[in-house]
Amino acid sequence: MCKSSASVVGKGSDSATAPLVLAGDGGASVVDARREHYPMCVVWSAIPLLTWLLPVVGHTGVVTSDGTIYDFAGPYYINRSKSRTAFGLVLKYFPVSPGDISVSSEKSKGEVWDSAVEEASLVYSGLMHNLITYTLPFAVT
Repeated sequence: MCKSSASVVGKGSDSATAPLVLAGDGGASVVDARREHYPMCVVWSAIPLLTWLLPVVGHTGVVTSDGTIYDFAGPYYINRSKSRTAFGLVLKYFPVSPGDISVSSEKSKGEVWDSAVEEASLVYSGLMHNLITYTLPFAVT
């Protein structure tokens, strides 16, 4: 059983409790579930009631290199938090390897990641967003 509030998908329970170091081009980002710090990760949390009834349904967010979680919290609103999504604690996290980020400019991989998260947040903050008419059709396709 996992000792922390979050776990890495595909890893054993021992690795979920120890800090995970992601080496990048501008230093290292340290994922530390005990401190609720998940830089350069996609995070998942439960949606009360809905996840209890359908355990595969949850809420995701994207985390910048400094550990700020960005997630869509409702129509025209992007939640920004250092430790929680709009629906609560992070239960699972999926680290993004800096090697998976292609850089064609002089920016570091962390800066490219942060820029992409910020740009997507600006786009989605201007959109009407709800579970039935926006999220589910994209999840099915």
